[in-house]
Amino acid sequence: MLLIGTANADSWTVKQLGGSWEYFDIRSHGGHISFCNPKSISILAKQCDFDVHDIITKRVNLVERKDSSKAVYEVAKVAREILAIPARWSQKGHDMLAVLRKPK
Repeated sequence: MLLIGTANADSWTVKQLGGSWEYFDIRSHGGHISFCNPKSISILAKQCDFDVHDIITKRVNLVERKDSSKAVYEVAKVAREILAIPARWSQKGHDMLAVLRKPK
């Protein structure tokens, strides 16, 4: 079994924040050289003879705290909670956990 925890480059957060997405910040996240999404993880798994057992995404971030007023940030927090479940169902959350297995 292989667990992969990474950011989801196909998340609603990326669509909203674009270049200011926190995972693009080299100082904060160590400088990713490539970015994954559920489809690319599935392709990688197949190329390495793994089966995808599950891909789970979570969290949506619509604004960065440092880039918004307190009022805007508080409203965005409410929206973030409302969007959490549909983001998970649609694999559009911004944190991703992939569970892969070698077939028997």
